[in-house]
Amino acid sequence: DFLATCPRSHFTCGDGKCIPQHWKCDTYSDCADGSDEIDCDKTHKCKDEQFQCKLTNKCIPRGWTCDGDADCGVVEKFRTIDVSDEDAELCRSSRHCLPTQTVCSNGKCLDIDRFCDGVWDCSNDELR
Repeated sequence: DFLATCPRSHFTCGDGKCIPQHWKCDTYSDCADGSDEIDCDKTHKCKDEQFQCKLTNKCIPRGWTCDGDADCGVVEKFRTIDVSDEDAELCRSSRHCLPTQTVCSNGKCLDIDRFCDGVWDCSNDELR
């Protein structure tokens, strides 16, 4: 059997099939043998101060998460925008409020002095 020689911009699957390099470690198995998804933890590791996008595997600054802008880019193969940096669960659990603020149940940051002040600023700030 003759195995194809893939161009540098491509990954060679175990069976010789060539796929674009950016399809390697994209969480989707494009090679029949799954070889494009092997050893991916070692391949794409973001620094501690970075967030790793779920679909594009792109590393972005943590400060860009939960800011209302999808910063992870587009998965061309599926023509899908990776919005994992704006995921509701992520943003609810890691809301970036200032030290002088607290988090409402809807994820909104509210100044502490406005919490329990008799004015409903968010759905749960007057329940205590």
